[in-house]
Amino acid sequence: MRWGRTIRRQWLLGAFYALSAAAAVQLTRFDGGVAFLWGATAILIAALLRTPTRQWIEPLAMCSLASFLVTGFLGLGWAAAGPFVLLNMGEAVIAAGLFRRLADSKEPMQSLAWFLRFVIAIGLVAPLTAALSAGAAATLLGVPGYPVMAHVFTGHSLGNLTFTPLALLVTGRSAQRKTMRSLKGRWREVLLVLPLVLIVSLGVFMQAQLPLLFLPILAIILATFRVGREGAAISIAILTVVGGLATIFGHGPVQLVGGYNAHKMLFLQFYLASAVLDHFTCIGRSSEPQDGARQNPAGRGAIQAPRRTFDRHHHAPQRCGTDPLRFARHQAAWGPLAGGPDRTAGD
Repeated sequence: MRWGRTIRRQWLLGAFYALSAAAAVQLTRFDGGVAFLWGATAILIAALLRTPTRQWIEPLAMCSLASFLVTGFLGLGWAAAGPFVLLNMGEAVIAAGLFRRLADSKEPMQSLAWFLRFVIAIGLVAPLTAALSAGAAATLLGVPGYPVMAHVFTGHSLGNLTFTPLALLVTGRSAQRKTMRSLKGRWREVLLVLPLVLIVSLGVFMQAQLPLLFLPILAIILATFRVGREGAAISIAILTVVGGLATIFGHGPVQLVGGYNAHKMLFLQFYLASAVLDHFTCIGRSSEPQDGARQNPAGRGAIQAPRRTFDRHHHAPQRCGTDPLRFARHQAAWGPLAGGPDRTAGD
């Protein structure tokens, strides 16, 4: 009975993981090796971060089954299915466990410190561990290890950086409610800016004559400031999907780069990684002053204190009444603020 409830609760996660993994394997295995772009682990990382640690076995079991089947049927074969299950699940566990110790995973994209810890744990340490494991597994299978390590690290790192923030915004009922409430509160900007990001991305990547890769960046900056962290995450995902599919099928400015399809996809990965880091840093920086003011009411009081002091002493002559001695003492103490002469003007 318990496993029946678990399957019903986790089947959607397993389905999304399997679809993402199958798409990556079918579309981005240019040299017959591992996928160049991998977003499935990001889905599992977000699920683990939204799940109590004692219940991790449930999503890990469902995604292990999905990973085993995708690798066996569509990927490197059944001999590699087992090792790649351990690789993919281990990467997700390391990323979620380390990031949970370093930062608050319940409120994504809240500060620059959050992004720094996010990049270290989920974008560097976990993919590097997976890459080393993949290199060792490839060597055991008689395949050169270094190319596998490089492709796993770049593909998994970019996939984690790109899709984990978006997955965090839609994983779990509480996160879904917050995201929908935020998008509904800015529905005009959402209807205007996000279609603009899609149109600009399609326009840039449907042609291969001009190097217009800077144009989607400008559209995403607009989405970041008008729609917030939700706009940044959705826009980056739009750019990644449009740019990745266009490059795979031979369209877009990336075709101006010489070399094989693998080289072009590597260039696209660095372009997308730079876009991810730039815009998530931008949204983190823009949220910091608001968070600081909200968490430090004394700071707001300190900012308002000079104006209150000025108002109090500017109107002091009315409060002093007709007592000349009292007004003279006040004037000598506060100078120009109290309406008296500035004694430093002649110095």
